[in-house]
Amino acid sequence: MLKTFNIFIYVILLISLNSTNSYASKSEYSSSSVSSEDSREGKKESVFDLHPLLKGVIITVDGGGTRGIIPLYFLHMLQKKLGVSLVDKVNVWGGTSIGGITVLGLNKPSKEDASQPEKTPEDLIKLVQQEATTIFPKSIYNSVTSIGGLRTNIYPASGIEWVLREQFGDAKLSDSIGNVIVAGYDTSRGEPVFFKSATAKDPSKYGEFDFYSMDVARLTSAAQTYFPPAQIQSIGGRIVEGIDGGNVANNITASALVEARKRYPDVLDWLVISLGTGKVQKTMSYSQIKNKGGLFWLKPTLDITMNGASQVVDYQLRELLPPEESDTGFYRTRYHRFNPILPPENSDLDNASPENMRQLLIHAEAYYREHESEFNEIVKELRKRPSIKEINRLAALKRQEEMDALSERLSHLELGSSHNSGVKTGLVPRRKMHESTPSRQGDEEKIEYMHQRSVSESEPFFQELGDDSEIKRKLPRLVEFRRSSTKSMLPSLGSPRKFNPALLQQIRSSSSSDAQDVEEGLEKK
Repeated sequence: MLKTFNIFIYVILLISLNSTNSYASKSEYSSSSVSSEDSREGKKESVFDLHPLLKGVIITVDGGGTRGIIPLYFLHMLQKKLGVSLVDKVNVWGGTSIGGITVLGLNKPSKEDASQPEKTPEDLIKLVQQEATTIFPKSIYNSVTSIGGLRTNIYPASGIEWVLREQFGDAKLSDSIGNVIVAGYDTSRGEPVFFKSATAKDPSKYGEFDFYSMDVARLTSAAQTYFPPAQIQSIGGRIVEGIDGGNVANNITASALVEARKRYPDVLDWLVISLGTGKVQKTMSYSQIKNKGGLFWLKPTLDITMNGASQVVDYQLRELLPPEESDTGFYRTRYHRFNPILPPENSDLDNASPENMRQLLIHAEAYYREHESEFNEIVKELRKRPSIKEINRLAALKRQEEMDALSERLSHLELGSSHNSGVKTGLVPRRKMHESTPSRQGDEEKIEYMHQRSVSESEPFFQELGDDSEIKRKLPRLVEFRRSSTKSMLPSLGSPRKFNPALLQQIRSSSSSDAQDVEEGLEKK
């Protein structure tokens, strides 16, 4: 009887513990997932709502010649519904060919206000309509002499170069308002090339990677058989010879996501909007392609390269950023791809006729109406996102906070020789009452100790955000010093009486008020 009673009590305890663990898991999930309802409706704000630095936006535009008017229409409708410039909300822009021209054009600063773009998506739609025939001039002579692009390029470079010069003038890649990445293919080096405004703005590059925007636009759109290849030179004298980026990254979304994560390592929540220029469902049976040679495959191969590669990237992004379930049970889409199906008569990349332009806009509008609810969800999400100016301001505060935290940690280290203690390096942690780490520890143990200490100090912040208004006002303390960062911050651990030149250069370039004191301490070594 007593044994049966003990078993009964044991079962009750197990059920109780299981219920407690389930509740804890549910609470932890709810606090870390993104709420799909506003806090004013009684829902607790998510970590992304409380901390804007954790959220980011990426917009990319495919290549596609005159069909580039389609994504421009989507951008126009998004900006019209949003009520402010998309440039104010987007962290990273990516584009190839006409898509590259689009993102460069939207990020060209106005002469009156360098923080605002000179042109809107609507302006670029009008530009494509007006200048398409200049870029793709119909000429029987060119068609005959080029043998339809088999002997030489169909169109001269003069038309597109004139249009790009008129639109971009002397604007440089480094002048771009936002972070822009544009794809090309460097034929002289036999590899893809990515023109990045963030790299162009880096003063340490001395203009080597800074090009005139019109030159970048020229190279990314230098589609073989249509235009001659491009040869451009950076402000610092670097020469790039290449062709259309559509050969390697017509859909640049995956590359843009990589660039975004590199530039914004703290962002945990990306909203990605990928805009295509339309696709044509062209199929070929085995009997149609059997025993066909190079002349037959010339045009289909270009279509397969552009469409097939874009579909692969679309698959990759859907796997990387699947819909995310919130604590309310609804799903939140993090990746959006818009690419309407076009009839064959509107599929040519160089069809610059006014009627074709009109038909492409009709297809774009019809597709937009079919997906208007999805566009509305994007606008709703964009409104929650902070402006890029606010993000930059918060990022500057966060960097200063990290430098302050680093200075505080360095203040616990003595920059003096310690040969008597048997430690090879001059770095000796000052012990506190609660610290009992032995003084004779190895280099790796010292790094591990610094890492665990930084983690333990930042951990309480993530335990419970709550509704404390003080927490909401403060910048998130994302100051977890990983092992790699700890190694880069410490002087060379294996070399007594020496310091790390890279560390000294980093401290010299920092804005910390304690940098001078730390530098003097290192130079004494």
